[in-house]
Amino acid sequence: LTGSPRARLGLDRFLQDSPYFQTAFVQTCLFLEQLMVKDAHDKEKFFKNAQLPKLVSQFPDAMAKYKILPLLTNGLDFGGADHNALPLTLTIAAKLTPEEYKAQMTPSILKWFTLPDRTLRLCLLSHLDTIIGNLDSSQISNTIWTPLSQGFTDSVPQLREATVKSLIHFAPKLSERIINGDLLKFLAALQVDPIPGIRCNTTICLSKISPMLTPTIRQKVLLQAFGRALKDPFPPSRKAALSGMSFCHEQGYFTVADIATKILPATSPMCLDPELIVRQTALQSCTAYLKTLEAESARLPASAPTPADGSKPGAAGSEDASLASGMFDWALGKMLGTATDPMSAVAAKPSAAVHAASSASSAA
Repeated sequence: LTGSPRARLGLDRFLQDSPYFQTAFVQTCLFLEQLMVKDAHDKEKFFKNAQLPKLVSQFPDAMAKYKILPLLTNGLDFGGADHNALPLTLTIAAKLTPEEYKAQMTPSILKWFTLPDRTLRLCLLSHLDTIIGNLDSSQISNTIWTPLSQGFTDSVPQLREATVKSLIHFAPKLSERIINGDLLKFLAALQVDPIPGIRCNTTICLSKISPMLTPTIRQKVLLQAFGRALKDPFPPSRKAALSGMSFCHEQGYFTVADIATKILPATSPMCLDPELIVRQTALQSCTAYLKTLEAESARLPASAPTPADGSKPGAAGSEDASLASGMFDWALGKMLGTATDPMSAVAAKPSAAVHAASSASSAA
């Protein structure tokens, strides 16, 4: 501010050297405004700064929401920023009202899910708990599901596993057609994935989404899926299958007949599993199943009801069983060379009874 213009500080030097413009707030805003022309190294260094979230939290809310957040979302929308910018973006977005979030963030989030960037997709799935509450069922089923489902068959194991884990959040908002159709096909394929952790998480996911399946599909799919997982060489997968069946049993998804004829026979060998945690889980499950069977047995009558014609229950069945046994003995005798005609043996029984009756009348 000297009287001589030549002695005054130039505007460019004033902007560059003045302490007023060297604050973190000014430098952060300046960097984000120039984000599109920054190189990848500078961007990575800026967004990976551990102090950045704490620093931005100290900025005025209005400045963060209406100045910094639009710069970040535009960078992610058009490629100026990579996945490293997403955590900071979501941190600031948490300050928005539901109406502001729907207007400013939802369109961008829907677009990010459709981008082919795997690292951005992984980052989105890892922060899904902060996003899912602001997305409705139609947006997830109509826009997100198609690109999301590609993650089930992706060549990168980390993305396949993250996609499976994300179903815990997505499933309640997926349509019934997707849950009972496309989703189960993907999970069936992932049950034989070469990565053990993916197979285990798939089994856990099946038990978590079981309340959302229709009863018919549930009855058809769950027992088959859990039975396959019980044969998995990865111990946590076997434990997940046992825990999943126990959960479904507690929810009443299995009939007593299923428990007696399918579940208990499949579970009992697990009581001798080489892994202790699997054995303990199997024993607990078997105990619960047996209690259910005991209760059902106590409810049933002491004996089968007598038919109206007065014949003994199972009499006809005994004759059929006797004939079948005779046929088996005849086939075996045929092989050994000592066969007798089974029909003659059956026919001989009435004649023997007639002979005994005539002898008794002669004696009288």
